[in-house]
Amino acid sequence: MDSSLLALRWKMVAFCLMILILSVGGVSALLRQNLLVPIDQLLDYVKKVSGGDLDNNFPKGVREVEILGQTFLDMADEKHLAKTALKKIKKAGKTTEGEDE
Repeated sequence: MDSSLLALRWKMVAFCLMILILSVGGVSALLRQNLLVPIDQLLDYVKKVSGGDLDNNFPKGVREVEILGQTFLDMADEKHLAKTALKKIKKAGKTTEGEDE
């Protein structure tokens, strides 16, 4: 009787360890798919936009990542417009200085 209880105990321990390993594996797969992959896509997108590529191909799939991508694109567009306006102002200022002399 004791030997059958001992065998049952080891089987239960082995079963619990298998469930634990499968649970950890499942959770890590879900985290990778729903958290790490979208963040990697967002980082790639940010690098492209920082390099001057202002296309609208921000990462899609996870709502929060889409919002971050769109917000970053809006910010980059505003920066680009501000730079263009500043160049026009500087150019107009140089033209005005030349006329004053």
